[in-house]
Amino acid sequence: RTMWNLLYPAQYLGRGLQWFLVQRRRPLLITTALLFVGYLGAKHAFKLAVQQREKQRVLARTTAFYENAQQTSDNTIISFIPKLLSKLVTLLEVPNSSQLRNAETKEAKLALWDQVKINSFSRVFGTVYAITLLELFLRVQINLVGRYLYLDSIADFSTAPAPFGNETRRSYLSHAEYLIHTGLPEFLEFIQARVAAALEEWPLQRAVTFDDMLLILWNIRSSIEGAPSSPTKEQQRIYLINFLLPPELPSEAGEVKGAYGEGDDNLKMLLNETRNIMEGHAFAGVLDSALNAAFKILYRELRQAFTQTPPTTPTALASDPDTPVYITPTALP
Repeated sequence: RTMWNLLYPAQYLGRGLQWFLVQRRRPLLITTALLFVGYLGAKHAFKLAVQQREKQRVLARTTAFYENAQQTSDNTIISFIPKLLSKLVTLLEVPNSSQLRNAETKEAKLALWDQVKINSFSRVFGTVYAITLLELFLRVQINLVGRYLYLDSIADFSTAPAPFGNETRRSYLSHAEYLIHTGLPEFLEFIQARVAAALEEWPLQRAVTFDDMLLILWNIRSSIEGAPSSPTKEQQRIYLINFLLPPELPSEAGEVKGAYGEGDDNLKMLLNETRNIMEGHAFAGVLDSALNAAFKILYRELRQAFTQTPPTTPTALASDPDTPVYITPTALP
């Protein structure tokens, strides 16, 4: 009897709880479902917050890599410019005043003055194109290496070995000096030939206005890189790029010391990827923008030299320095 007195309240409580669950099962199910949905929502929100923090961390890291690559590119091109200009001045010698005065015959003096004219223009165009091409080439190189180093830094080192070693990287970056030490003489011969052809109809005795100078520069630039919308423009651009890299050897040529890649497969991979980037349409747009910016600076400097005698028929560029660099022949006299 005593045990029954103890068990009866518990049995009664169990029946009451069962009756409560049966009577309230719908609200309880709804409450449980809402709690489960809330849990899933909170879990998803936490996951999104973690992903957002990871994206911000990756973005900050990528930005740091990019800024470091740009700073490295700037410092490298600054260090290369003196060597490039020194070699360019040596290859395009301009007769000095002493040589002009001491010329023995009138024909010799005219030849020297013609050399002054051609080589002076060749120096200007050689400088603009060489520095622009070299700077873009260096930026492609450093950004390409930086991309591989970044991917290597975030990879699992136990399963993802580095794509290339330090020796390959040094050898690849040393190709930036190919233009200065190997490609520059032929490059300047190419520039000099275009300049000489464009200046044939402009004798030394002929007066030159600012409009005349714009026409001369436009003709020279068009002959070097092709006129805008010309079908040969892409071919001319690829021809200019060839001065920046050693020539590719056919597969049956075998390995030759100093040839393309020098027997290093990773180096060949980097050089081929560089060439593919520079022959692409995206690089073509960047090159055009860089050359336009360089020639705008040149045109503005030249215009100051003609402020004493302004042209009678100003071109679009003469009246507005912010107009596009290319001047169509119909806009010129």
